[in-house]
Amino acid sequence: MRDRHWASLVAAGVLLWAGTAGAQRTSLDARAISTWARLLAVHDARSADTAVVDEALASPVAPLRAAAARVIGLNRLASRYATLRARLVSERDTAARRDAAFALGLAADTASCSALRTALVTPDAAEAAAWALGEMGDPCGAFDALHDAAVTPAARAALLRAAGKWTPFPDVAVLSAYRTARMRDERWAALYVLGRSRQAAGAPLAIPASRDGDAGIREVAARLMAANIQPMDTARRAVLMRLEVLSRDSAPHVRIAAVRALATHGAGTLASLDATFRHERDANVRVALAQVLASVADSASSTWAAWWSADTTHMVRRSLIAGAWQVGAVSLLPGAASLGVDPDPRLRIAMLEGSAARNAAVAVPVASRALSDADPRVRTAAFRALMRTTGALRDSLLGANTPALLADADVGVREAVLAARERSASASDVPLALGAYERARADASAAAREAALLVVASAWRRDSLAFDSVTIARLRGLEADVSARIWPRVAVIPGSTWDPRNAPDTTRARYEAIVRRIIVPSLHGQAPQFVLGTARGVVRITLDGVQTPMTIDHFSRLAARSYFSAMQFHRVVPAFVAQTGDPRGDGGGGPGSSIRDELNRNWYRRSAVGMALSGPDTGGSQFFLTLAPQPHLDGHYTVFGHVTAGFAAMDALVQGDRLQSLRSTLP
Repeated sequence: MRDRHWASLVAAGVLLWAGTAGAQRTSLDARAISTWARLLAVHDARSADTAVVDEALASPVAPLRAAAARVIGLNRLASRYATLRARLVSERDTAARRDAAFALGLAADTASCSALRTALVTPDAAEAAAWALGEMGDPCGAFDALHDAAVTPAARAALLRAAGKWTPFPDVAVLSAYRTARMRDERWAALYVLGRSRQAAGAPLAIPASRDGDAGIREVAARLMAANIQPMDTARRAVLMRLEVLSRDSAPHVRIAAVRALATHGAGTLASLDATFRHERDANVRVALAQVLASVADSASSTWAAWWSADTTHMVRRSLIAGAWQVGAVSLLPGAASLGVDPDPRLRIAMLEGSAARNAAVAVPVASRALSDADPRVRTAAFRALMRTTGALRDSLLGANTPALLADADVGVREAVLAARERSASASDVPLALGAYERARADASAAAREAALLVVASAWRRDSLAFDSVTIARLRGLEADVSARIWPRVAVIPGSTWDPRNAPDTTRARYEAIVRRIIVPSLHGQAPQFVLGTARGVVRITLDGVQTPMTIDHFSRLAARSYFSAMQFHRVVPAFVAQTGDPRGDGGGGPGSSIRDELNRNWYRRSAVGMALSGPDTGGSQFFLTLAPQPHLDGHYTVFGHVTAGFAAMDALVQGDRLQSLRSTLP
């Protein structure tokens, strides 16, 4: 029932700004379309074109003014921060006022603390102001004073979620807020931040909160029962008994939190965890159990073999391999001697990763053989395992194998090798990098080409005096294939006056098409959707076409060419996220291009669909479904939609499950 209620709220919020915009215009005429298109271009280029921003801020269309406020924060347009402060008071539209507060938080503009404190006591923008104040923490004032001033439960909850940003941690204020809270979200936020910040002050709240009728409260209460939070005294027995009860809770997320907390109390909990494993039917709870076994079972425990035989699913076995290597129990796994050549490449990778984590030298023989494995993901894992060795052994192994690795048929292998070279590149690496660049010209993805150029740029920065005239001449004659994303990093290369040949389309026509195709229908209640066909059922996502049109356009174009067909959910962390969109299936793949972040006020509640990143503006094709609230991600990863149907399928996803299709409702 709660999922259906939340889905209806999300759909209503994503579809329209009605109800927040009052009498403000949401329809777009030709002028507004043109202005919004130029604003998209400013955002996409991260330019400082304040004339376009000012034009958008003066628009009678409220969502366009809100978009301009976000661009000021995203592009760090410091000359317009004062304008945003004024908008906290003068802006007529509620959503645009909230976005002004949000943008000041994105900018981390401490000069705006006073204006944000004022906004905190005005109901319309209080939650966004609280988030922004939380981004800056101490410079904006004492936590308890801010919390006392907040006038809405949502604002108080937002401050509580961010309490960990204050030094020292305001434990007295957080405990007081929990005890006086009237709303569920405030109590949840207080428990969440106490657990996330590992605050012993929250220990007495754990057992009473674990009896709450709300599963979300019970889940965060279970986290507060971890050994590094609970005192080691007579209360510990009561905590363990309560965790055993929670490990049989009706909600899988509560059971996951309970078994994780139980494992932190050490070997004495093995019998309880073993009993739970034997009776547990939820796949993700069993994965969580396998992931914590190393915390409670030693290298002589028969539990390793028992659990291995009881569950043949690859994620449980992969987790057992990792844990067994951690404690030196890998020999106890049935068939351990042949796991390095197991038919399942995921288990071969687990053996490589586990052995390298345990002892890099132990991994050398296996990793050296795996450099010629038939599966490119295994070859990449083998290379990374060898990178963990040290000194002359690593240099000799990689030196002997680098030419073959840079000639590998798989672009991901070559990219990994080049990325490793970039960190310490010298002039002697440049011939290898240029050779790799030439071989990568035939790749559909630009990943290896870009990695090669980054090696050259790194070498020039640290070793330019060693570049000979022949190499410099070769660079000057290079017909470089450079994307706009890496252009600032490679522009130091001699002769790098190249025009980016694979730069994205930045014509006015493209941006106007995005406004007409995505923003206009969304403003009129026709939000686009993605429909995911998964091994567990259909998951329907309602997209935010107003706040994230560029992201949606990018994904819809990938979907139109069946890019997502037959991919895996390559990363599923129980009670955290289910991530997909990687054609390689190991977390290192993408479409060979990236897009700008479109950070917004869609928070990471359960069901949020977020863009996976490896740094700012690095989104490609990987995205994740949020399985439980994750406030620490708010405002740092683009949320471009929410799951509005198919929650059971979403919750049932296990790492390795297939993403069979992704269909967009956009024309």
